[in-house]
Amino acid sequence: MPLYKYVPPERTDILRNGFVRFTQPSAFNDPFETFPCFTAGLPDDYIQEFLADHKPDKLEVERVFRGSFEAGMSKYPGVKLPYEAVKNLPFIKEAMGQVHPLTANLFTQFMSGSGAFFSKLTIKMALDAMNKEFGVFCLAHKPDNLLMWAHYSDSHTGFVVEFDENHHYFDRRKGPEEIGRHLRKVEYTKNRPQMVVFDPKIQEYGFRHAWATNIFFSKSEHWAYEEEWRIVEYLRECPRVRRCEPYNIYLFPIPMDCITGIIFGCRAADATKSFIRDLIRTNPACSHISLSETSIDEKQYKLNISAAN
Repeated sequence: MPLYKYVPPERTDILRNGFVRFTQPSAFNDPFETFPCFTAGLPDDYIQEFLADHKPDKLEVERVFRGSFEAGMSKYPGVKLPYEAVKNLPFIKEAMGQVHPLTANLFTQFMSGSGAFFSKLTIKMALDAMNKEFGVFCLAHKPDNLLMWAHYSDSHTGFVVEFDENHHYFDRRKGPEEIGRHLRKVEYTKNRPQMVVFDPKIQEYGFRHAWATNIFFSKSEHWAYEEEWRIVEYLRECPRVRRCEPYNIYLFPIPMDCITGIIFGCRAADATKSFIRDLIRTNPACSHISLSETSIDEKQYKLNISAAN
């Protein structure tokens, strides 16, 4: 079963250079993209057990306070006030005594996801990490989807690239636990998937699988018409990065023999068609690629696909 990429007319670079874009989640047009409902993190008993095992050492707390005091006094060389003269003052002792409760409270809010600031901080950290680490290449199940042509192929002026989903490029996993480098079908749901930020009860593989499914392969049922498939790639390994604002463009090489066809939009310009024909004719690596074109059906709201003239 082939899969399809709808592109605007300027994306002839796919054939010219053999690179495709893997897009970071923040650059997608759907604000819910890769944004599940993040729920509470670690349960309270886990947090309290951790805090009980990691109480700050009193000598270490005093060392930090002393260092801060002496650093502050060094700014006033004319004032001779040794730390020993102030360390037993009530407000200093009270401040040192509040170190553990304060840090414990901050840690509890962060790890449990409670509190508006810390829940937003947790979500921001997770989304920022995803945008730096992962890119997504999206494909569609059908080549005659009217909405896809309108939205992603510049109102039918572009073209569709046909890929062989059985090509080894679409499954380059080094192991079954890897979340990237292989095709997966997108799941469409009415409600946003719930994602536990920290869940010690889930084993690593189960967590990674659920994490990948909820983040990269789940979308609102409003997008079900796309019938989308995706493959995730690691942006740190990208060989060609085009620095742009607001989003960098990450380009990865793709074997030309996994491209099996090009389908022109019903409004594609003659210049676009001629350019692609010349690319295929002059590049031996593209000689196997077939050319087709769409036309408007005379009676129904559908596109007919036939061999290009």
